Amino acid sequence: MAATSGMTVAARESATRFVFAFADGGAGDTAILGGKGAGLAHMTSLGLPVPPGFVVSCRAGRDYLLAGQLAPATTYEIEAHLGQLETAIGRRLGDPASPLLVSVRSGAPISMPGMMDTILNVGLNAETVNALARETENDDFAWACYERFAETYARVVRGVSPGEIEDCMMDLGDGAARSEIVAALLALIYERGGGPVPGYTRRIVHGSHRPDDGVRQPGRNLSQRRRLYSRPVVRLPRAVRRCAVQRSG
Repeated sequence: MAATSGMTVAARESATRFVFAFADGGAGDTAILGGKGAGLAHMTSLGLPVPPGFVVSCRAGRDYLLAGQLAPATTYEIEAHLGQLETAIGRRLGDPASPLLVSVRSGAPISMPGMMDTILNVGLNAETVNALARETENDDFAWACYERFAETYARVVRGVSPGEIEDCMMDLGDGAARSEIVAALLALIYERGGGPVPGYTRRIVHGSHRPDDGVRQPGRNLSQRRRLYSRPVVRLPRAVRRCAVQRSG
């Protein structure tokens, strides 16, 4: 929402806040919200049907890179905005009956094509995947979403190499069920998680060390995305990716 002076909330409060709802910004807030964040804020201000969400500011990212961890104030604001998002949608992260699923998208004031991945389906776990299957009446779609999450989480958040993921897929073979693929990916993540990933500190982990925790995944993903901005990204060959099945109808 714009202030009476014409400044957005993000512009007025960028020195004291780290997290902003889409409605708090505008097209001119690229330096604060990044290109994608400012674009979403602008579309929201125009009244377009943008799903609710929030942006962790570029300043929070810079502070993370300097300190090696999220500031307590940033963590608090993220949790507060997640609560607001749950209220707005009417779903809760990790709820086995009506789970909230979100995406974690990275951005910057200057576009860097190919350098920033998106983590989709954050909030899926062993319980919520069954809820998604019931709602969509499509087990394959639900497990494809879970598989996509597990693969990107392994690669982007935990730093599992594309080669290790490819080996994991090849060991399973073409006839493996999606549930088997997810189980193998989670086992690979757990194996890699036996010790801290380089640059990873337990102080920025919200809850369980294991990834199969829909309630705490967003905070971990946000913090690790900040860390991985400073390292090159290697994309997994398309041949070993499995595309999520689009829901029919």
